[in-house]
Amino acid sequence: MTSHDSKGGQWLHPREVIHSTKAIVSRSVPVAANLRAGFPPLAGCWLWLARWAWRRTSEPAFVVGSVARHTRQGLSLSKHPAHRQGTAHTALDRVAAPPVPAPRPVIALAAFLAACLAAFVMACTGGFAGGPLARERGAAAGQVGSAAATETPAPTPAPPTPTPTPVPEPRDFAIAAEAGGGWFFAEPGFAVQDEAGGPRFWTAFQQQGGLAALGLPASRPFDAPDGRRVQLFERGWLAGVPGQPGVQRGDGPPPQPPAEALARQARPQMAFIGRVDISPREARQGATVVLRVWAPAAQQVAAAIEGRNLPLARQGDAFVGLYGFHRLARLGPRPVRFTLTDATGRQTVRNDPADTIRVIDGGYATENIDLPPSSLSLLDPAEVNKEEALLNSIYSRWTPERLWHGAFSAPVADAEITSEFGTRRSYNRGPVTDAHEGVDYGVQTGDPIHAAADGKVVFAGPLHVRGNTVIIDHGWGVMTGYFHQSVLHVQEGQLVHQGDVIGEAGATGFVTGPHLHFEVRVQNVNVEPLEWLNAPSNPRPDLLALASGS
Repeated sequence: MTSHDSKGGQWLHPREVIHSTKAIVSRSVPVAANLRAGFPPLAGCWLWLARWAWRRTSEPAFVVGSVARHTRQGLSLSKHPAHRQGTAHTALDRVAAPPVPAPRPVIALAAFLAACLAAFVMACTGGFAGGPLARERGAAAGQVGSAAATETPAPTPAPPTPTPTPVPEPRDFAIAAEAGGGWFFAEPGFAVQDEAGGPRFWTAFQQQGGLAALGLPASRPFDAPDGRRVQLFERGWLAGVPGQPGVQRGDGPPPQPPAEALARQARPQMAFIGRVDISPREARQGATVVLRVWAPAAQQVAAAIEGRNLPLARQGDAFVGLYGFHRLARLGPRPVRFTLTDATGRQTVRNDPADTIRVIDGGYATENIDLPPSSLSLLDPAEVNKEEALLNSIYSRWTPERLWHGAFSAPVADAEITSEFGTRRSYNRGPVTDAHEGVDYGVQTGDPIHAAADGKVVFAGPLHVRGNTVIIDHGWGVMTGYFHQSVLHVQEGQLVHQGDVIGEAGATGFVTGPHLHFEVRVQNVNVEPLEWLNAPSNPRPDLLALASGS
C-alpha cells in the first residue's frame, strides 16, 4: 500500500530495468580479399576510361575525378548498404587533375594509376560490396540494429477484450426423482437411470467406473431379441433383466438397437440440486473462486467455506457465488457445503467430498520496506483499529444485484505496477509480517483515477492510513478500493460507470510518495486484482462470463 515518488527517488519497491549493450569489435581483413572482390567491376571501368582518354588527346581531362565518379557508378549496381555508405567515393570526387592537354600515353597511364589507387583505397576501407570487410560491417550493422530493437521494443497493441458469453446450462445434470432419477448427459442427449423395478442402469454405471470406464451413453435402454434390457455406451454396454435390479457388463458385440433407441430424448426435469460447478478446483492464495449451483426449484442457496457463510445470487436456472481466499491462506483442501431452501422453507444440504477446493501456493515475492522513524507516528494503534473496523463494516455488505458488465478496466491509464498483489513485506529488515493487499500504480499527483467497473460509491472520504479513499460496490460482494488520492470527485451514494473519473492521484495517508493503491475485495477478502482485469498474466474467462448471464 506504500510506495515512492518516482521523481523523488525514494520508491519502496522500484522496478530496476538494466539494459545491456553489445560492443561490435572490428577485426582486420586481408586487403587482397577485398581487391579480389572489387577487381571485376574495376577492370571494366578502367577499359572504358582508357578508351575515352585515348580519343581525347588534346582536351582537358579531369582524370582522377572522372575515374572516381565512373567507378562509383559502376559499383552502384550493388545494393549492399556498406557500399552505399562508403566514404572513399566522396573523398575521391573532390580530387581533380589539372585541366591541361596531355598526350595519349600520359592520359592512359594516369587513368590506370587512378584506377589502381581507387582499388587500393576501397580494399582498405571495405568499400566493395562483395568484400569480406563489407560483409562483416553489414553484419555488424545488423547486430547494432538488432540490439537497438531489443533494447527499445516497439509497443504492442493491447489484446482485445474477450466477448463475454452467457453462463451455460450444465453439460449434464441430475434428474429429478419424480422423473426417474439418474443423470442426463446433454451432449449425446441420453439419460442413464434406474428403471422402476430394474434394471438399475445408473447404479451399475457408477459401480462400473462411470465415464472413465464406459464413456457417454450411446443409446436409450432397449429390449434385445434375447429378452434382456440393454443400454449402449461409448466403450461398452450394460444388460439386465426387466423387473430385476441386477445389471451386468456385456461381453462381445452388443445387440443391434432399434432406430428409436438412437433418437435423442427430451430434456428431463432437473433434480432439486442438478449440478455443482467450482472454478477453479485448485485456487492460488488470493484467488477468486466461482461457485455455481443449478437448482431451478430452489429459492435460496448458500455455501459454507472455512466456517464462513456465503450467499449465492440467482442467475437464470443457476445460483452463483464468489469466494476469495486470503493472500496468506493456509495451503490444503477446503470442503464446500451447500444449503438449498425451496419455496416451502424445506432445506436440503449437500455435503459432497467432490465439492472440495485445494488452495495452492501463490508464488508471491518478498520485499523490504524501509520506513523513516518520523513516519511511525502515523501508526497510532487506536486510529488503525478504528479505520479497520470502518472498512470491515463497508466491505462486509452484500448486494444481491450484479452491477458490473464485462471485464474490469485498469483505474489509471498506461501506468506501471510498482508493487504487485500478495508481495510479502518486511519493514526495516524485520520479519515478514504482512502481504500487499492490492497493486500499486506509479502515477504523479493529479493524474485522473477511473472507476474500474460500474457500481455504487459506498465510501468517499479521508482515512488515517489510506488517505483520501473511494470504495465502489459492484454487487455480489465485489468491491474496489482506490487509496491515497489528492482530490475526490465523487460522493457516497453516487452511481458511477466504468471509466468515470472518481478522483486524482496523490500521496495522502501513510505513504512516502504519490501512487495509487488499487484493490479488489470479494466478501471482504482481498483478492488478486489482475484476475478481475482479465490480464494476460492472470486470464479468468469464467469471471468474465459472469457479467453476461441473465
